[in-house]
Amino acid sequence: EHVSIAIIRQRSRRQSRGLGETSTTGEHVLIAIHFQRSRTVIAITSIVVTAVYILRTVGFILFEKVKNPHFEELTDATWDERFAVCCLIFCVAGLGSFPIWASHVISDAVVPILSVIPTL
Repeated sequence: EHVSIAIIRQRSRRQSRGLGETSTTGEHVLIAIHFQRSRTVIAITSIVVTAVYILRTVGFILFEKVKNPHFEELTDATWDERFAVCCLIFCVAGLGSFPIWASHVISDAVVPILSVIPTL
C-alpha cells in the first residue's frame, strides 16, 4: 500500500507544479511489483484458508462423536462400494499427477465447440 500512496503523492505534486500527467518507467515497475505482491498474498491466503478448512473437516470426521445414533447402525462398505471409491481416488490422483495431459484432452474436445459459438 505504501508504494501506491507514494505514487499518488508524487503525481499530485507534479500536477500542482503544472507538470501534467507524466509517468516514468519506474512508477510502472513499482505498480507492477505492488500488484504482483498483492496477488501473491491473496494466493497464499487462499492456500492457508483451504488447508485449515480441510484439516478442520478431517478432524471433525475422525475425532467428533457421532451426533445421529442411526449412523452407528450402518455396516461397512461392500466390495462394490469400495471398488467405486478406489476408482475415484485413482482418477483424482491421476488428474493431480498429470494435469497437462488432462488439459490437452479437455482442450481438444472443447476448442472445436468454442470455435463454433461466436458464429451462431
